[in-house]
Amino acid sequence: MTVIVVLALGGFATYAAYKDEKKGAAILVGVAVVGLLYLLLGPVPTAEQQMPQPSPVSTTAPGTASSSPGVLSAPSASSTEGQ
Repeated sequence: MTVIVVLALGGFATYAAYKDEKKGAAILVGVAVVGLLYLLLGPVPTAEQQMPQPSPVSTTAPGTASSSPGVLSAPSASSTEGQ
């Protein structure tokens, strides 16, 4: 669809520039400004790219140590054997 629109607009701009030289110069300046802005600013992000991505949820198996702050874990049997 984008290709069809761009080709139609290009054809119309070419026809307008052919019919009137002043319009041709104005079209050329407009295309140059839009092209320069596109190069400087980059492509416009889509709605999907702007949505925040959910962070993955990590779970630990029961009885394993957790590195989460504020969560206490029971000492393992190997750390209490030497006492």
